[in-house]
Amino acid sequence: MAFSEFLKQRKTANPPEEPIRIILVTSPYHTRRAKMIFEDTIPGTRFMVTSPPEDRLGVQWWRDQRSTQIAVSESFKFVFYLLGGRFQSRAANP
Repeated sequence: MAFSEFLKQRKTANPPEEPIRIILVTSPYHTRRAKMIFEDTIPGTRFMVTSPPEDRLGVQWWRDQRSTQIAVSESFKFVFYLLGGRFQSRAANP
C-alpha cells in the first residue's frame, strides 16, 4: 500500500483499538529524523525503524569526505526539522 493511500484510509477509518505498527526501513543516517517525521505525520502509530548494514558511517566518519558530507547534511536537516522547517515535495508537472 502506498503511503498516500494509507494516510487517506487512516483519516476515514475508525480509530483502531490497538496502535498500528509500521516497520520503516531507511538509510542508517536518516533513522532518527525519519522516525520523528513519521510520528508527527501519523500520530498514534508505532514505528520500528531499521536500516540495512551497508552505508553505515564509520567510527571515524570525519576522516572520510563522503561520510562527513552525509553527517553534516543530516545534522542540518535534523535541526531544520526541529525548528519547524518542513521539506515539501513538488507536484509532478502534467
